Amino acid sequence: MMKVHIRKVGLIGMCLLSLVASPATTATQAPVDTWVTLGTGGGPLMRTKRAQSSNVLLAADKVIVFDAGEGVARALTLQNIGLEKVDAIVLSHLHPDHMAGLSALISLRWQNGIVRPLTVYGPVGTSELVSGILASLKPAERTGFATTEPMPSAAGWLKVEELPCRGEVTGIGGVSVKAVLNSHYSLPDGKDAADAASCSFRVETGRRSIVYTGDTGPSPAVTELARDADLLISEVIDLKATFAAIEKRGGGLSPAMKEGLTFHLIHHHLVPEDVGKLATAAGVKRVVLTHLSPGMDDEKSPVGYIDGVRRTYRGPVTAAADGDRF
Repeated sequence: MMKVHIRKVGLIGMCLLSLVASPATTATQAPVDTWVTLGTGGGPLMRTKRAQSSNVLLAADKVIVFDAGEGVARALTLQNIGLEKVDAIVLSHLHPDHMAGLSALISLRWQNGIVRPLTVYGPVGTSELVSGILASLKPAERTGFATTEPMPSAAGWLKVEELPCRGEVTGIGGVSVKAVLNSHYSLPDGKDAADAASCSFRVETGRRSIVYTGDTGPSPAVTELARDADLLISEVIDLKATFAAIEKRGGGLSPAMKEGLTFHLIHHHLVPEDVGKLATAAGVKRVVLTHLSPGMDDEKSPVGYIDGVRRTYRGPVTAAADGDRF
């Protein structure tokens, strides 16, 4: 598969395009299955060069968003993908850097009168999340736009399906999505959190198999999920640089919070060598790194992430930037 960079056009023009039917040259008419890394920054740290975690799959005439971190609506617009084109949104887990942009996706569709059905898939808690977003729109529904009629509720075209992530396969048109639990929410005692879940996905389009880890630590379930996949889209963390970025930001963390964060970063994410081991054990054909942590603006090159993966994996490795296509 070839990495393709598309030309970016002005934001104002792209915003206008999001409100009307896409032209014949729309990005949704990709001749082959295409995965776009819309936002490639990991965690809550804000940057100018990387938005938070979001991706979109263009396959089998479907447009499927995988995770919806802050900035996802603008990122779709920059790719000439109108919000009315999105068929489904799949959330790996409910940390804000993977779902904070969901409110914008829903509210912008609602405000622009897009009533095409949209399904949000995600782990336990997704229904509560979407209900909260709909509740936040109630004041605007009542006031409308200085008219005597209230705005219709977005609930009329919005559907939620919570996924057990126990190996079930969900069909979205001609695309199948298999979900398994990963280790992102594993507790210090080795057990999984009772009221939260983090999922990894294997996507089959009929032509390609793509595995998206979401956020996870080393996980036998994810390794098995990725068996012989054409493309592994994996998170990655540089622990030393991430701790340095947190220290630089400073403040706000009690000793107990810092201890918990340290455990989380070490056990619930993948360092480059872990990504390589996963890819080698699963026999994947290509690795794309996203959710780069810290992935800050002053990083001169992502080569450190790539070299770490290559210590334990011999296949091609790419560190994605926002807007890259695979």
